[in-house]
Amino acid sequence: MAVYADRNAFIPYRRSDLVELCLAEGKLDDQQSQKFREFSEILAAYYHFEFHQDLEAIKESFAPFNPDSATKSIRELTPAEYRDREQRLVKSFENVLERANYKPISQESLQRAFNEEALIELKTDVEFDDFEYFSCFCRGDIFETIEVKKFSRKSK
Repeated sequence: MAVYADRNAFIPYRRSDLVELCLAEGKLDDQQSQKFREFSEILAAYYHFEFHQDLEAIKESFAPFNPDSATKSIRELTPAEYRDREQRLVKSFENVLERANYKPISQESLQRAFNEEALIELKTDVEFDDFEYFSCFCRGDIFETIEVKKFSRKSK
C-alpha cells in the first residue's frame, strides 16, 4: 500500500455511514451484507479495546505527576523511574495525537504565530525557558487571509 506524506488520514464520515456507503455499492447479497456489518462491529470493538489500552497506559504514566490525585501510591518511584514515566507519558501523548492526524508544530512556526497579528487582538507572551518540555500540535493545514472590518465609536 502506498503511503503519502502530504495527505491527511481524516475521513469525513461517521463509522456507521462508511458501512452504509460500502453496502450501497450493491455488490453484496443480504447474507454477505450481514457478515460485513458484523465484521465492522468486530473491527470497531478491536480498535476500541486497543485505544482503551492506550488510555490506561497514559493514566498509569501520568499518575506520579497528577497534582489533583486522590489516590495513594504503594511505593515511591526512584528518580530514574520518575524520568522513565515522564518520557513514556510524553511519547504516549504524541503517539495518540499523531494517530489522530495531528502534526507537531515547529518551534519556528510557533514563534512566527506569536509574532504575527492574529484575527483576535490578543497578545501572548510565553517564557519557553520556564518549561522543561514543551510541544504543540495542530490538525489541518488551511491558511487563509481574512479581512476584518473594524468599527470605532465616534464621540459626540
